[in-house]
Amino acid sequence: MKKFFLLGLVLFSLPLAAWGQEPAGFITKQSAGLDLAIWYPLGGLDHGPYPLVIFSHGYSGCNVQTLYFTEELSRQGYVVAAPNHHDSKCATDAQGDLNEFKTEKFLEPERWSAETYFDRRQDLVATIDQLLRENRDPTSQFYNLINPSQIGIAGHSLGGYTALGMAGARPTWHDNRVKAVVAFSAFIGPYIISETLDQIKIPVMYQSGTLDRNGSTADQVYDLTRAPKVSMVLKASTHMAWSNVLCLLKKTDECLATNRRAQTINQFAISFFDRYLKGDATAEKNFTTKTALIDSLQFDLSSPKAPSESATTTPDTESPTSSRPLLLVILLIAVLFGLNKFLTKKLTN
Repeated sequence: MKKFFLLGLVLFSLPLAAWGQEPAGFITKQSAGLDLAIWYPLGGLDHGPYPLVIFSHGYSGCNVQTLYFTEELSRQGYVVAAPNHHDSKCATDAQGDLNEFKTEKFLEPERWSAETYFDRRQDLVATIDQLLRENRDPTSQFYNLINPSQIGIAGHSLGGYTALGMAGARPTWHDNRVKAVVAFSAFIGPYIISETLDQIKIPVMYQSGTLDRNGSTADQVYDLTRAPKVSMVLKASTHMAWSNVLCLLKKTDECLATNRRAQTINQFAISFFDRYLKGDATAEKNFTTKTALIDSLQFDLSSPKAPSESATTTPDTESPTSSRPLLLVILLIAVLFGLNKFLTKKLTN
């Protein structure tokens, strides 16, 4: 049983060294009270300045939980910064036990308010502030490396909730420095209840999977969101497809060479940022073309407008629209945390 668990778990947090050579510059640092992972292009100022994308991990995840995305995004010309939130459990120095999982928060989205996980919003604001300070500091390795007018956020699960909140779904969380958001299998229940997704007035992409038990698929919130917007649902993909679990023990390069799901997730997300952060209109074709792995694809790239006015592209294949129970994903997270804590001890002893 132990061998089965360890094989099935490459969970969020194997140290970066275990994934082979770094395809881009990478550092971890303690800064402004934050535990940050930062990827940056090796081309330096010869090809910069670069857009900045902040990555927000899922509940109990950590800042290196989706390496196939954060590394590749950096290789494509982005500075990527990811903090460990207070609920992080997969970092090698994480503490805690299963009693810390507060499942009732996720089972009762109607009780969520602007105070719920407000600390995550503060982490992302502090991360942006810190990177922009270093961008102005001649002694920093990030001096003049970032274009402060090109900032986006990507987030998985609770990180997607955080990203959407900063985009405007939580009006008091809104940060007008953020120009585009990609939400990976986001926890969206509280925003459906509060009816605030239409407050997002920047481009947003939703990604989800047909086997995702997170409660709300991307298509279910598409009609509630203003344009420009994209909804992409992957076939036979679970909530954990947007984590290191997707690549198992493969190095990032090897994973991206062979794993079509990782390829598709990256193609759509990075091309979306290329379009709305870098201003590359030619990138649109890379996230508006349906492939065999995609169950449903909808998009409206017109100028911002109210959801009721949006003209959408009808998907060829209808995606499931029934609400799925959230309890399974909560139990899965709890089990994975316990296994990850065991694995972390093995790795650090």
